[in-house]
Amino acid sequence: MTVATAAQAPERELEETKKALLATREALERAHIERETAVQKAGAAAAEEIKQLRETVTALREALERAHAERDQAVAQAVQRSAAEIDELRATAHALREALEGARAEREAAIQKAVQRLTEENAQLKRTVQALREQLEKPREG
Repeated sequence: MTVATAAQAPERELEETKKALLATREALERAHIERETAVQKAGAAAAEEIKQLRETVTALREALERAHAERDQAVAQAVQRSAAEIDELRATAHALREALEGARAEREAAIQKAVQRLTEENAQLKRTVQALREQLEKPREG
């Protein structure tokens, strides 16, 4: 080997080392960029999942609130129907009570009228009996 060739060997080796170092740096930068890209994609995916979960929670909350409102409305309607039925039953009971009292009063009046009629008839019959007795006794006297 000549002196010139021997002097070129370290330069070549230095040049190859620089190339290898440059290639390693580029590979490291690409790996860094890929890692950053992966981190950004993962962050975006996580943000999207969080957004979807929040939307799901909101939808479930609204559905629950609607269900509560529907249940409350159904209970209120049932209470209202029950109150109306109670009022109707009270009115019916009152009307029946009044009808019963009216029927009793009519019955009592009919009984009083019948008693009065029978009393008058009895008195009439007594007068008739008395008159007949008097007529029967008159021919005997005479």
